[in-house]
Amino acid sequence: MRRVSRVLSSVFFIIHHKLRTEIEILDLERLSHIISKHIEFFVALFISSTIMEKKHGSSSFSFTEM
Repeated sequence: MRRVSRVLSSVFFIIHHKLRTEIEILDLERLSHIISKHIEFFVALFISSTIMEKKHGSSSFSFTEM
């Protein structure tokens, strides 16, 4: 679980940094497209991590361990 938390933290940092640097040069339509792609990724990651935890008998996924 800690590994998933570290991966999520790293991914959040990379996306935040990427969006922060690109926001100055992107128009609103392009920015919304990038954000929607990342939201789909996080939903898929959340679902897969929840399934993995249920397989191993752990409690539900929690962002508080990050």
